[in-house]
Amino acid sequence: MTAPLFEGLASRWFLAGLLLFLLALSGALLGLRSLYRRADKAPTWAAVYSRIADDFSEVRQTSTALLADQLSTPARAPGEVPPLVIGCRSREEFARSHLPGALHLTSVDAVTAEVADHQAAIVVYCSVGLRSSALVRDLSAAGFQNASNLEGSIFCWANERRPLVNSAGIPTTDVHPYNPRWGTLLSRSGSHSE
Repeated sequence: MTAPLFEGLASRWFLAGLLLFLLALSGALLGLRSLYRRADKAPTWAAVYSRIADDFSEVRQTSTALLADQLSTPARAPGEVPPLVIGCRSREEFARSHLPGALHLTSVDAVTAEVADHQAAIVVYCSVGLRSSALVRDLSAAGFQNASNLEGSIFCWANERRPLVNSAGIPTTDVHPYNPRWGTLLSRSGSHSE
């Protein structure tokens, strides 16, 4: 008489476990669905700035207007040294266009090899500011005390029609879009190719 009772309990536990598994699976699938739905949605500048503020609150930001002034010879005070500008995008992105005079350095080790003065003013940029904010955070942790992220990075700089050059040093308006989704943040009134 105990065997049928045990079989009944075992099948009930099996059904309860199966039900829990199916509920968990459906929840996971719904979560993935919403994740993919967000990934398909074009980013907005408000969302980018919010994410940078949330994820990199300790990172100092430099506006494109301030950097343009700092790089402008007439606007600098006598003896004032402009900040070192570092592009941390991929080699392909940097070759297509970068801020004039920028160095292509993508890691703390690369910056440390190029910049001996940990007090030097450094402004780092990428496409929109996520990769560059991460590098600035890491540079600050490595002792670089005056590193900042270029707010809006090269996309904002290009959208404002500020100067860019390609790998040959020739002026250009062509900006690598990183990918089609992020490229939606580039102004369409310019000639930013995809």
